[in-house]
Amino acid sequence: MQNEDLMNDFWGREFDWFAPDTAGNLGVFCFAGHGFIPEQVLAHHEEHTLLAAEIPLPHFGSLKVWHDYARYGLFVYDWNIYDGPYRQEAKPSKPLREDVEARILQIEGLPILRYNFHDKSTISIADLAP
Repeated sequence: MQNEDLMNDFWGREFDWFAPDTAGNLGVFCFAGHGFIPEQVLAHHEEHTLLAAEIPLPHFGSLKVWHDYARYGLFVYDWNIYDGPYRQEAKPSKPLREDVEARILQIEGLPILRYNFHDKSTISIADLAP
């Protein structure tokens, strides 16, 4: 069960969080103000917020932001308001940037998602269960 008080802090505002898959690919998950956030991400949400702020996104606030993230080598998922799932909106358009990879992997408590993003067009709440 999610920490309800902390989830209320995120409700209605954008929050992007990061996770690797079992193949070593990295993804960004755009919460859309109404989605699901794994407990281990909630526990370290400040680190995810700081990282998202460090990545230059010239199209922030538009649907083109997904392609901004993909240019850094990330798989991009966006929550389908209100009930999900996360849907893959973009695949990496360039190789994973080493600086972005290193920064993501430094996040404490980073969840490792148990599938390959290449094969996963949607990610449900059940897919994110520990």
